[in-house]
Amino acid sequence: QYRIEHLDTSFLYYLFLMIPPLLFYLLVSVFIPEKDENVREHFLTNRKKIFTILFLFVMSNMTISYFTGDRSLQVNIVRAVAAVFTIACIVSDKMIFRVVLLVFAVLGILSIGFLLIQ
Repeated sequence: QYRIEHLDTSFLYYLFLMIPPLLFYLLVSVFIPEKDENVREHFLTNRKKIFTILFLFVMSNMTISYFTGDRSLQVNIVRAVAAVFTIACIVSDKMIFRVVLLVFAVLGILSIGFLLIQ
């Protein structure tokens, strides 16, 4: 919600702020298989695409938080660690990285929720 005040700054800011939603849409469209396709097979086939888009999504949010003046160190540390885990998931086939990334993402969402409550 802190980004809303920047939407009417300029058209360039508007386009800049549209990058994460567009990347999220792209991530969901690549992540979800076709109706009759095997989910596990689809994920393993598109694993590198999925994690690359996820990495771009995390990095775009970090960049936007810098330019919009929201320099919350805790949130950007969570994002930076998530970016490292997504790179590990891109270059490695080990399932442990995916499990750690999932756990870390859940903890990151919970920590952001606790920051908003305070």
